[in-house]
Amino acid sequence: MMPIGELISLAISTVISIFSGVILWRIKENAADNKDYRAQREKEEKARDEMSLGIARVMLINFYEMAIARGYYTIDERQVYGKLFDAYKNAGGDGVIDDIAPMLAKLPTEPKTSRIEMSGHEY
Repeated sequence: MMPIGELISLAISTVISIFSGVILWRIKENAADNKDYRAQREKEEKARDEMSLGIARVMLINFYEMAIARGYYTIDERQVYGKLFDAYKNAGGDGVIDDIAPMLAKLPTEPKTSRIEMSGHEY
């Protein structure tokens, strides 16, 4: 029979080994969970970024088509367009928008005629 001191030492050593194994297993599992979570988050963020770019692109093209059809582009519209254009470019937007921006800049800021016509009268 083993002396009591050796039994206690063996028991403590066994318990420490078991706890160490469990702790290491949990750490490893937690790291894998975190990796999966990060990968999922990155995928979702990329999808949101692509969606935002798509929406901004549609809005910028819509501004362009509306202004070209009207023949002028107001100062307020220019400010909104400029902020959206900068955000779009900073987020990695393509060159199509670069091509239409100069055409918008050439448009006047008011309609060709500044008179308001109502019921055949000029004011």
